[in-house]
Amino acid sequence: MSGAGRGLPIKQIMILAAKTHHLLVTSPEIASVRDLRGRVVAVTQAGATTHKELLAILKKFDVDPKQVGIIGLGSDYNRVMALRQKRVEAIMTAVPYDFLVEKEGYKRLVYVKDVIDLPLSGLAAHDDRIKERPVEVRNVLSGVLKGIAYVRTRRDEVLPLLQDFIKLENAEMTRKAYEAIKDIWPENGLATDEGLKNVMAAEDVPMDTPLAKMTNWGPLNEAVAGLKRP
Repeated sequence: MSGAGRGLPIKQIMILAAKTHHLLVTSPEIASVRDLRGRVVAVTQAGATTHKELLAILKKFDVDPKQVGIIGLGSDYNRVMALRQKRVEAIMTAVPYDFLVEKEGYKRLVYVKDVIDLPLSGLAAHDDRIKERPVEVRNVLSGVLKGIAYVRTRRDEVLPLLQDFIKLENAEMTRKAYEAIKDIWPENGLATDEGLKNVMAAEDVPMDTPLAKMTNWGPLNEAVAGLKRP
């Protein structure tokens, strides 16, 4: 969307994660976001998605970012290790890393999805691809929609796959992870206009840029309609 808003011939054609599964995990002694004043929080890097999400959380709870030490430590693994080594008091991370440290006393303080409507990922295609290979594009979208429907409706079959994919220790932990993230996958492949506007704001796309310049939901609507037909 950032590229399309600046004139590149690409369009967002589907949203894979209408909400983010990122969250703020803290040391046990931190009881609220306001307790982060004077503490250090690790993000991926300055300006990255996790940094912007942390700023949204601080804004929601009326905490001045200047009162919080924010450092970039790269990968989730690096941030988790920094938390364990007490180099930082909180980290922005994602499922399942919160479950990996929960048993050590660290706690989930805020899910970003409860603070801001912010899609995390999607599919994009070149304008020429959409125009010249419409059947191919529609078939890809249909396949993804079927996958989303499978994941949302067949939990018992999905849990062993999820446990293996994200390397969780046991079935109970995997079940909790599934319940925490199952609502991020949109059944129709769409995000709200508010969510898309928040993406624009996060990526510094001029807010007067029409959504139609950055998105093309035509192939997705055709795929949805095709799956509904008997």
